[in-house]
Amino acid sequence: MNATPRAWLAAALRGECPPWNGDAEDGVALFACAVTEGVAALVHACGACAALPATIATEFADFERGRVMTDLPDHAELVQVVRALADAGVPALLLKGSALAYSVYPSPHLRPRVDIDLLVSDEAMMGRCRQVLEPLGYLAADAAVATLIGYQTALQRTTTGGRTHHIDAHWRPSNLAMFEHALPWNELDSAAIALPAIDPAARGLGRMHALVHACLHRIANLPAEPGSNSHGDRMVWLYDMDLLARRFAADDFEMLRRIAAARGMAGACRDGLEQAQALFATPLPEGFLRALGDAASAETFDVGKARLRWYQEWQNLRAVSPRQRLSWAREKLFPSAAYMRQTYPVDGPGSLAWAYLQRLGHGLRIALRGRD
Repeated sequence: MNATPRAWLAAALRGECPPWNGDAEDGVALFACAVTEGVAALVHACGACAALPATIATEFADFERGRVMTDLPDHAELVQVVRALADAGVPALLLKGSALAYSVYPSPHLRPRVDIDLLVSDEAMMGRCRQVLEPLGYLAADAAVATLIGYQTALQRTTTGGRTHHIDAHWRPSNLAMFEHALPWNELDSAAIALPAIDPAARGLGRMHALVHACLHRIANLPAEPGSNSHGDRMVWLYDMDLLARRFAADDFEMLRRIAAARGMAGACRDGLEQAQALFATPLPEGFLRALGDAASAETFDVGKARLRWYQEWQNLRAVSPRQRLSWAREKLFPSAAYMRQTYPVDGPGSLAWAYLQRLGHGLRIALRGRD
């Protein structure tokens, strides 16, 4: 195969119907890449698989059929969660795939998602959210919530049939301290859009805020290991940006530019949209990326270093108030014993101490690798 799997998939999603000249091994690699990048169902739906050998085309077809089947219980679960929160008077906005699948994709099953992402106004409302969802069977999956190094809690429930549903409930739009106040709740709430394909009570971020949020989410995931399902330039996340940008009016782009420049997000937005455009030829106004780049040059956060974990952590530490920095460092370096027991194989005081040493050693390796 002349093109890399990623390049072939991007061409397919651009509607170019790329030819295929790979062997069987290339076909297996292509399908594996499509699944990892979150676009296997999309590629089959766009018709590009007609160029592939029958055995590989069948893999794509079976995958999309499987997504249709799993989407049915996922949809029912989403409706149940949305209605429970609405009935209890808990304002919540759906984020990421939970909203985009029903707002910008031609069919919800084409946008893979492993959990329900939702946002509430603050930490107090998060407590109310947990109270509402507990009778449905949702319990905290994380042993403790860190309030300075993360602004979310994971909930999960397992059905009688053995299927586990996950919720990531956020009380800040970004887990990065440097961006935690960049998208205020009142602004997001007032600009939210209805998602009637889910339920009359369902709401998600407006398209401009959804695009900014997608760019911030990408930045948070850039330091992940290459090849993992969460690396920041995962194709499905860039495709989200492409679909959102294609729905923009000229005023939307100008509003994004102004908000991003005023709140220190210009570099994050420029870099994400530049990557999306490189893959999917995302149409952007002339001079738009240049204007974001000009604004980014005055920002504290250097997006060129965003793939370095130590650099992101340093910027997050700088973003919290001086009074909170010691607490931030303590939460980062020495999480609660309950968290450590959940995350590491701990069966006694000695192994708990060893787990803390392992965590410190891992952090030091990241820091040294970043400096190198």
